[in-house]
Parts: sequence; C-alpha cells; structure tokens
Amino acid sequence: MISLTSLLHRKNLKDIILRWMSNNLLEEDCEAVKRIVNFNVHILNLYLDHFCKDLFNFLSGGETWTFEVTSKGQLKDFILDVAPYNNDRLDYIRTRYRKYPEDFYRSLPFRGKIYCSGTQEHKVYLGHSRIKRFRRVAEKTSRRMVNMIFDQIKKNADALAAERASQLGIPKEELITPLEKQRQEFAHAERRFLKQLRKGMFDPDEEMVNSARIHDVAGVKAIIEDVRVPVLEKLFHDMPGYSIAEKEKHFGNYDDVNYIIGVKLDKKELINKAPDSRVVDVLSARGMDRDT
Repeated sequence: MISLTSLLHRKNLKDIILRWMSNNLLEEDCEAVKRIVNFNVHILNLYLDHFCKDLFNFLSGGETWTFEVTSKGQLKDFILDVAPYNNDRLDYIRTRYRKYPEDFYRSLPFRGKIYCSGTQEHKVYLGHSRIKRFRRVAEKTSRRMVNMIFDQIKKNADALAAERASQLGIPKEELITPLEKQRQEFAHAERRFLKQLRKGMFDPDEEMVNSARIHDVAGVKAIIEDVRVPVLEKLFHDMPGYSIAEKEKHFGNYDDVNYIIGVKLDKKELINKAPDSRVVDVLSARGMDRDT
C-alpha cells in the first residue's frame, strides 16, 4: 500500500508491507526488507550524486565541488554564511536564526552533501542533497498508514450509515444517530476493514493509492532566482534520462517550487559500477552477501 517512489524495489517493499498489515508475512520477507533497504540506499547515493553533478554544473556554468554534512546546524550555518543572493527575506531569516537558533532544529542528524562552486576561500553555495534516514522514513510511513487506515474505516462507517439511511428512505445527511450507535457502527466498520485485509479483498481507490506515495526519501534543494526557473525546467526536459513528473508551488513563509523528477537509470552502467570496498564492507556488515 505504501510506495517509496525513490526506491527501485518499491513494489517489492509495498507488497511486503501489505502482507505485514494482513498478518501474512512470508518467511523470507524480513531478510528481503534488509536487502531492499540497504541495496537501495547504495543505489540512491549513486544516482543522486550523478543527478546533482549534472544539475549544479549546469547552474554554476562550470565545475563544482562537494562536502558532506552530518547535522542540520552545519547545513544552515553554511547556507546563511555563503548564500548566493542577498535580499530582505534572507536578512530576516538570518536574524531569526541567530536570535532563536533553538527554533531551527540545529542538533538534528542530517545525512547529505553540499554542492559549491568557487574556491575554498570564496565559496558559492549552489544547493544540497540528502537521503532521509530510514528510521525517519519508517516513522513517516507509519503515520501515513495510520491515517490511511483511519480514513478507510471512516469510509466504511459512512457506508454503513448510508445503508441505514437508505432503509429509512432519507438522505444520509438527515440521519440522526445516537452516540452509542455511532461507536458500534465504527467498530463494525473496523472489523469489516480487517476482514477485507485478511482475505486479500482490500482494493484501495485511486485517492488512497496517491496518498500512499512517499516521494522524499531522497531530495535536492537549490537556491536560484525566479528568472532562472524556466531555464531549469528546460534542463530537466532536455537532459537524457530525466523528466518532470510533478510540479507544485508553495507560498508563504517559505516560497519554493517543488519538483518530483523522474529518473531513468542506465542498468548496464549500474551493473558495471561495482561498489568500492568500503561500501561492500558496510553492506556485508548489514547482512548482505559479499558475492552478490
């Protein structure tokens, strides 16, 4: 039911989650989850870095360099120190950040890379990438699942109420239901959902399928001027293997344009690019076979 769209093996993981929800796990599912998570984190690192180099080399008009950061504080300190633009909005953010640093989650772990142009002495921040820790992904997934299950049970309860209203020959909106009857109906709706789940009869509608997608396991942020947004979109259209899957604008305290980028990976290149010894050691320590 849940689909982590940044992962190559998202369908396999979605099927395992659905089996877990219906208490119908296979013996090999636990091992499969470990392989899916660890392998996909490795692949994410490869294609995210490849994408960022293409993107930031284009935005800078030349070569870029990068370094890793491990906390939100490191990231925010650097961005505000060497932001590529200055305006009233950035001045306001700097003032608030330095006056109320505790409001900005500085101590939170952050696994990502900062991309820069210029030299070490004259750095220019271009953007950064990050892969969300899977503990955070699991927390977000569990919250999303709880909300989805509640919504489905509520729909079942509404359907039961509609049945009663139909039997009485009145619209559902005119139905007056005692509180105890509402509790009973909701419990009945919950049992109906569990029965559907256990018997493999649960068929989520399109709205639920869309709400089950989690897009931000991997992400990239860049600071550019508004006039360059069309140029950026042309890049996504023109670069081989990339496409804009979705676009959403946000306005308010934090203005941005959010893109979901479709990436077509070169399977041959991935197969031929063997992980280095450090990666092999990490994957092996996490239970994966060194030879595979």
